[in-house]
Amino acid sequence: MEAVVERASRIFASCLTEDELGSLLSMLSELCSNIFEHSRDPYGCVLIQKYHYEQRQRESVCLSVGDMGHGVRANLMEAHGAFGGEGPLEYIRAAMNGRSSRSTGRGGLGLLNVRGILATHGGYVCMRSETAAVTDFGGTHVQTRE
Repeated sequence: MEAVVERASRIFASCLTEDELGSLLSMLSELCSNIFEHSRDPYGCVLIQKYHYEQRQRESVCLSVGDMGHGVRANLMEAHGAFGGEGPLEYIRAAMNGRSSRSTGRGGLGLLNVRGILATHGGYVCMRSETAAVTDFGGTHVQTRE
């Protein structure tokens, strides 16, 4: 994970402000550690793309993190048992709102913090697991599908 964060730092240092770079690296670190801590997939994948929009005269960064783990619902059910509906949608919402898979209940703020960082920078987060997805556009507009 450290190598990914260091490489992203080198690549994006020239096109992002110090604050933006710090935010990107914080999110990247959190999301990568979530793969190893929660998914049970020893290999994750990270894709970071930079886009330049001529008409807007601005740069945008797209960060995608994925794994082939056992899913959000299975992860949260191990710690808390069943809650919400039968499908995975309620579990994704819970994870995005700070529900931790740790049996102590502590933690779980990583995705909530990622959402906050993205909202500050005009970004959005999409989380998909099993047959469900939640897209949060900075807390002002949320799309869900199952």
